[in-house]
Formats: sequence, structure tokens, C-alpha cells
Amino acid sequence: CPEIDIMEANNHAFQATPHRCDAPRHRHYEMCDRGGCASNTRDHSGVYGPGSANVIDSRRPFDVDTEFLAKDGVLTHLRTTLRQRGRKFVMEHSKCDRTYLKRLSDVLRDGMSLRLTYWGDSPRTMSWMDIPPCDWAGCSGTNAGDATVSDIRISRAAASQPALNSPASTAPPSMTEAITLPQTTPSAPPPTQLPAAPLASPPAAGPMVWVIWDVKDTSFGQILPPDVVNDHKRFAAVEDDGVAEWQDGRHFVKLMPQSEVQRRIDDLTMTRLRQGPSGPR
Repeated sequence: CPEIDIMEANNHAFQATPHRCDAPRHRHYEMCDRGGCASNTRDHSGVYGPGSANVIDSRRPFDVDTEFLAKDGVLTHLRTTLRQRGRKFVMEHSKCDRTYLKRLSDVLRDGMSLRLTYWGDSPRTMSWMDIPPCDWAGCSGTNAGDATVSDIRISRAAASQPALNSPASTAPPSMTEAITLPQTTPSAPPPTQLPAAPLASPPAAGPMVWVIWDVKDTSFGQILPPDVVNDHKRFAAVEDDGVAEWQDGRHFVKLMPQSEVQRRIDDLTMTRLRQGPSGPR
């Protein structure tokens, strides 16, 4: 379903991600953008993390201000501002163009429910958000703990709407000024979009399918049935990686064009054969 992740965060990374969907059929959303158009602090060093050298020191409380700017009832811009002790970092969500945000206007107008969750039971589960800067460290000790969310308020935004393509300042911002995400492509690869998404990469031949992609899995290479993918109790994914409960087991899966499944299996098999028994698994 349509979703706006205001805050996906741990002590090393902060991400905000709108997810739009195609129009529902019979009150059921069949096609949604699982990857969304995310903005993440990991694309900029010295912005967010534990330590006073960062603009936002995640060891201490900070404020999150999310603005939904609209014109004539249509969402045109999204802005996330992190504030702490006179410092702030602004995420302008430049990857979310007006066409993308417009698809969220109706659901925002109808009303969306607020949900707070604490999740991610292993480093692999959260790698989509925090690697880098994190590594495969376990979710324990200083890497886990309580999180407090308080003073939630909803109000009308007083700020005027900015131009979406206004040039960023070339002068380095001071610690008390807003740091604006540049309009260039971040170092992290863009998320893979599902079919029919207007922001997707160039279309591949054939439909997209979810394939069990773990060479240690006895079901490696099998395609997940649609009923499993559409069941949120048995399937979850971020970008093109997912986890599914199917046939009495848990499987790691990957999204890819159906026409390329066999070729990718063959390529991986040949690579493993060339590497021999001592190669990576």
C-alpha cells in the first residue's frame, strides 16, 4: 500500500522514503514501488551518527520535521529537516519528482495511519539502510537499545514552497545553516523499481519475478508464486532483495526479469566452478 517512511533510522543512518502505488483494483493495491525514492544521510559524511563531530549526534535527542508542501491540493514537494542544538540538516528529496509525489496526493487527502515499529533482527535485515557506513556487526550491545519517540505534532507549514530545481549553494554551509542535498546522483546505487513504475530503470524483457537466490538453499532458482509475494505475512522486501516464508522454510529472494533467471543461474554456476571449492559461497 502507499507509504511514507518519515524516519527509518538507527544510530548510524537516517532515511526518509515515500512509496507510491498504482491505483487500487477492488480496493487492493497490486503494484507498489517497494524501493521508493529515498534520501539517506549515509550519502554525506559528517552529517549523522554517534559523536559530536556530526551535524546530528545520534547519541542525543534531536527533532525531525517533515513538511508536505502542496499546490491546489496536489503534493509537489517533500522536505525533511533534522535539528539539534542549533544545527540542522535538510533533505529536499530531490529524487522524488512531482509526478511521483502527485501519486500520493489522494491517499494523503483520504488520511493515512501513523505507525511506529522497532524491527530488524539481524544485520542483514537492515543492510539496505546502513551499509555503508555500518558493517555486518551484530545487533547487540552498543548497536541496539531503546528508542524514544515523543512530542509528535501535526500543524500547517508556514514556509513557502521552494523551487524543486533551484541550484544548491556552492559555499560550504556553516553548522547553523541548512545543509541541502545536492542534485547529483548519490554514491549508493538507485533502487530497482517494480514494473509499471514511471521512475523505473529501462524496462527489461518479460515480467519481473522474485527468485530464491541463496546457493545454500535447496530451492535456489525457484520463482516465488504471486500469492506468496502478495501476502505481507509471508513476504517482505526492500528494493530488489527480500525474504519469504514458503514451503515450510525461510528463503532469501531477489527481484529480476523472468527472462534472465536461467542466464543468471548459469553465470553464477560457471563462476563458482571456476573458483573451485575454496571460492566464495
